[in-house]
Amino acid sequence: MGKLLDSKQITLKDLGKMAETSWDPKERQAAIALMLLRLEQAIKEPAPPAGFVKIVSDGRTYSKKKQYNLALMQGLIFGLSIGILLTMMGILIINGLKPHQNSQSITSLASTPFGLLVLAIVLIMMLLVVGLLVFIPDQIGKRLDKQIEAFQLGEEGEERTVQMIVQALDGNWSLFRNVSLPGRNKGDLDIVLVGPPGVWVLEVKNLRGVYRNIGETWEIRHGKNWKTSLANPSRQAKDNAVRLGDFLKADHLKIWVNPAVVWANEESPLFVENPSAAVWMFNRLPDELGNIWQAEKLSQADRKAIAEKLSKLCEAQKKTG
Repeated sequence: MGKLLDSKQITLKDLGKMAETSWDPKERQAAIALMLLRLEQAIKEPAPPAGFVKIVSDGRTYSKKKQYNLALMQGLIFGLSIGILLTMMGILIINGLKPHQNSQSITSLASTPFGLLVLAIVLIMMLLVVGLLVFIPDQIGKRLDKQIEAFQLGEEGEERTVQMIVQALDGNWSLFRNVSLPGRNKGDLDIVLVGPPGVWVLEVKNLRGVYRNIGETWEIRHGKNWKTSLANPSRQAKDNAVRLGDFLKADHLKIWVNPAVVWANEESPLFVENPSAAVWMFNRLPDELGNIWQAEKLSQADRKAIAEKLSKLCEAQKKTG
């Protein structure tokens, strides 16, 4: 086959057709090898793998902490309402067992229309109090359930995002989860990526509904109308990037931190137009991560210093709970 190629009796077109249609695996492999040689493309062994992404976390995620605190609040409210109801029942039972000197006056009061009205008002007020002790905790519990569910969704989105990043990047990268920077703002940074091209702060959102992001504005659709969303992932990502940059500057690491939003709910549509911060759709996350491999902008020494600083912070937070 090589002699036929050299004598131009077989063309590259013929080799391409043979590589696609030949039933013999050896012929297909030979055709491919000859095409590469003809095109002067060297066949190289793949570079040795750099291992897996190094993942560091401060322990329990921010979402789990919030879920725990909300569940604790639910228990306290439920316990308080049950305690008040049992106390009221106990008082009524104890008073009912005691002989009352004014029992005749109550009986005589009930024998008149005015007295019946008074007793009815008292009974309605007691039932109203009992109803409020049941209704209010129930409504608060439902609201807390919605918040717990939202944090659960957020945690699921973060888990899936981390798994996708692990598959897309290698051991040249370090991934930090749920980083709580010191200062007044105790909100955590969902994901911090440190690698040769630089540092990224990812704000992961797994929201339900139909959203759109125009510039820095985030809106959610209600029926045919758009209303401003309570959550503004772009602003969160940019604020977190500034906070992390300031945190690194304390050790003379003047690093530009890139903000990005990861839209992790593939079932919730998001329309994006001229975003103020990069918005990465979950199904395109591997492509987006591949696009940031433009050049090595961060030296190995700086990457090591940043990774050590963030690792120490996560370890300290893990010890304090």
